[in-house]
Amino acid sequence: MHMLSIDLLYQDMHTAPSLLSVSDELRFMVGVMALEPNDIARNSEVFFKILDHLEESHTAGWGHASEDPEAMKIFERFASFLEGLVEHIPAQKEWLSTAAENFRLRWTTIGKATQELRAVENLRTESARPGSQDGDQAS
Repeated sequence: MHMLSIDLLYQDMHTAPSLLSVSDELRFMVGVMALEPNDIARNSEVFFKILDHLEESHTAGWGHASEDPEAMKIFERFASFLEGLVEHIPAQKEWLSTAAENFRLRWTTIGKATQELRAVENLRTESARPGSQDGDQAS
C-alpha cells in the first residue's frame, strides 16, 4: 500500500520554488488532503510549514488569479479541508480559518474591491477640490 507521508510531501515542497505554478499548488493541496487528519495533527509543525508555503505562494503568486473551474473546485475543497482540521488541531483554529479564507480568495474579488475603493477615493477627491462644481477655470 502506497501512502503519501507528510514528511515526503514536505521534502518535495522544500525543493520547490517559493512561488509555485497553479498546477504545483493543486498537486500539493491534493497531497495534503490525502493525508489522515490525525497524522497531520501529530506532525502539525511540518504541516504548518507546508501550509505556510502553499498560502504564501497562493496569495503572492498566481493561484488566486486562476479562473480554471477545476482549480477553483480544488481550492474550495482545500479550504473546507482546512476548516475540518480545526477539530484535530483546535489550538490553530485562527490560522486554519484565515488560510481557508485565503484559498477562497479570487483575483476577481480583489479586483472588484480595488475598483470600488478607487471609485470612493475619486468621489472624495472630486468633492474636496475647490470649485469642482463650477468646472475648470481659464488660466
